[in-house]
Amino acid sequence: MKYSIFTIFPIAFLWFLFACSEKSSSGSIQIVSDPSEELLDIKSLFEGSELITIRLPDSVLIGNIFSSKAVGDLIYIHDNFNNCLFIIDSEKQKLEGIINAHGQGPKEYSQINSFDLDNKGNSYIYDFGRKILSFSGETFNYELKDINLQIRDFSKSKNGYILVNPHESYLKNQSTTIEIDSTGLVLKQIGDEPDSKTFIPNTFFQKFSSKIYINDNSSQSIKIYDQIDSSIKSIDFKVSGEDRANLVDFWVANEESIFTIFPARNDSIILFSQIQDFKFLKNLKGVFSSFDFLPVNKFPFQEIENKYNYLIYNSEEVESLLKYYQSFSEAESFEEENGNYYLKEDKKFLIPREKIQRLISQLEAAKNSNSILVRKFIRQ
Repeated sequence: MKYSIFTIFPIAFLWFLFACSEKSSSGSIQIVSDPSEELLDIKSLFEGSELITIRLPDSVLIGNIFSSKAVGDLIYIHDNFNNCLFIIDSEKQKLEGIINAHGQGPKEYSQINSFDLDNKGNSYIYDFGRKILSFSGETFNYELKDINLQIRDFSKSKNGYILVNPHESYLKNQSTTIEIDSTGLVLKQIGDEPDSKTFIPNTFFQKFSSKIYINDNSSQSIKIYDQIDSSIKSIDFKVSGEDRANLVDFWVANEESIFTIFPARNDSIILFSQIQDFKFLKNLKGVFSSFDFLPVNKFPFQEIENKYNYLIYNSEEVESLLKYYQSFSEAESFEEENGNYYLKEDKKFLIPREKIQRLISQLEAAKNSNSILVRKFIRQ
C-alpha cells in the first residue's frame, strides 16, 4: 500500500483519556474554508537537506512501507507486507538489522499493528488485541500480555504507554486516550469524551522534546502532554462552515510550528494550516523546499532526538522523482539563466543546473538497484 497523507479512513472510532493534572486550552483556532494559494518554503524550518541512498542486500525486499520512526541515525521501517521491522542506519547508509518474530508463541507476534521507539533505541511492537513486545535491536527484551488491549495506536511514554481507542473495558473512563503503566494499570486520562462520529486520522502521535502531541480528533483538538510535569494543554480547532471538522493529519515542526490537515466541504480540497503564523493553504502542493526544488507532498517524519526530519521514498516514488527532474527544463514553474534554475514565482529561489544533474544520476542509480531513498531535513 502506498501511504499518503490524503488517505482518510471512514471508520468510526472512540478515544479514551483522563487527566490527573489540570487541562489548559489555548482557545479555538479558526481555520478559514477558502484558503490561499500561498507558497510556504520548508527551508525556513531547516538548515540543510540531503538525499541518501540506502542500498539493500539482494535477499531483502521491502514490500510495503506502512510506517517508520527514527531514533538517532537508526530508522525503523514497518513493512506491512513482510510483517517485520527493518532497521536502517542512515549514517552508515546500510541495513542494520531486521526484527522478524512472526508466530503465535512467546516472544512472537502474529501481526504488527503499530510500533514505537524510546530515546534509548528500544522498540515496542503492538500485536493487536494480544500483547506489546519490546526489543533492543533484534534482541527480545520482554512482552506485556493479558492486559486486554484492543487499540488503534499507542505511544511509549515515560511512565508506560499512551493508548488511543482502547478496548471497551476502559469505557468507564469516558476518555479518548489513556496512559497505562507496564502492568496495564490506568494512570491518566488525557483527552475528552469519545465521539463515535469522528474518523480515524492518519497520525495519532508526534513527539517533540519532552512532549507527546496527540491527535484528539473526537474533540477537534491536539492534546500536548508534557511528560516532565504531567501537564496537558489543548489546542482546539474550528473550521468555518463546518459542523464537524476532522483533524486528518498533523506534523510538529517545532514547539512553535504545528502543521495540520483538515478536509474541506469539497473533498477535492484539503485545508492545510500552519498554527504559528495562521497560514492556510489549499493543499500540500503549496509546501515547497528551495533546498532541491522538490514539493513536499507528505509530512516529514519526526525524529525523536530532534536532530532531523525525514521522508522515505519507495521504488514508485523514486521513478516519479526521476521523471520530475528529467523534465525540469520544460517545467512551467521554472526558468533557466546563467547555469541556474529559478522559481518563476519568486526568482530569489535558485538551484544550480549541476545539482539537478547530480540528483538525476543518484535517482537513476537507485532505480536500477535494490534501494530506498531517505530525504533528510537537518534541523536548525
